[in-house]
Amino acid sequence: MSSRAPGSRRRRLRHELDAAAFERVLAVNVTGGFLTARAAARAMIDGGHGGSMVLVGSINSAVVVVEGQAAYAASKGAVLMLGKALAVDWAPYGIRVNVVGPGVTDTPMSAGSLADPERRKRYLRRIPLGRPAQAEEIAAVAAFLLSPGAAYMTGAFVPVDGGWLTGV
Repeated sequence: MSSRAPGSRRRRLRHELDAAAFERVLAVNVTGGFLTARAAARAMIDGGHGGSMVLVGSINSAVVVVEGQAAYAASKGAVLMLGKALAVDWAPYGIRVNVVGPGVTDTPMSAGSLADPERRKRYLRRIPLGRPAQAEEIAAVAAFLLSPGAAYMTGAFVPVDGGWLTGV
């Protein structure tokens, strides 16, 4: 038995999340992030110039958990700790690693949730700025973290959440 919110991907009931589905989310968010970061770090080290990278976490990386998203929350928590660990490990090579933590963002992936009036209302009540982020707003923070202006930042978690975490 499953539940389905209007316009959203099919969601399993919380007690029906199977191990294969859980592992798929971890594979995409954690293993995929690690493999990409490792490939970039190898190129930076081989080039002898260091560099900077930003992993994409979530407000679920920190203290926020949204109902029915155990696998997502676990994976994004792991992304945060992966970013911190890589920042420590790769600092001697001049590589900075930071994690951006988007909140609710108006993208095709969140369209189903935001189209559900009750869910949208629940989300917006938690966001002091009263609206979802635009993808460009998340990208602007990531661009800053990659820039020389953030040259002394590594291992940081930067939430871009309209203030959601301020109320937690």
